[in-house]
Amino acid sequence: ELLNEGEGYDITTGVFTAPTAGLYMFTVHMCNYYSRYIQYGIVVEDNVVASSMQNDSTDRSCSSVNTVVRVNKGERVYVKCTVGSLIQRIVND
Repeated sequence: ELLNEGEGYDITTGVFTAPTAGLYMFTVHMCNYYSRYIQYGIVVEDNVVASSMQNDSTDRSCSSVNTVVRVNKGERVYVKCTVGSLIQRIVND
């Protein structure tokens, strides 16, 4: 379930904009259905603050990454594919 107190997360863009400064926890669960190598990360204002990768030869693999990071008011946080195939869909829940 999506926790969006303060309404900072935009479900149409996948971008979180911090409504207030503070410590925030972000979790990403990524599934790769095409047996390709990918690296992805949680990004705060163009800086990767946590990352993970998948390099599985099976039909499907999943991994997660979590981080607690200090974010200033108005800063944007999002998920970015840093190496490999593009992210085709982000499920917002």
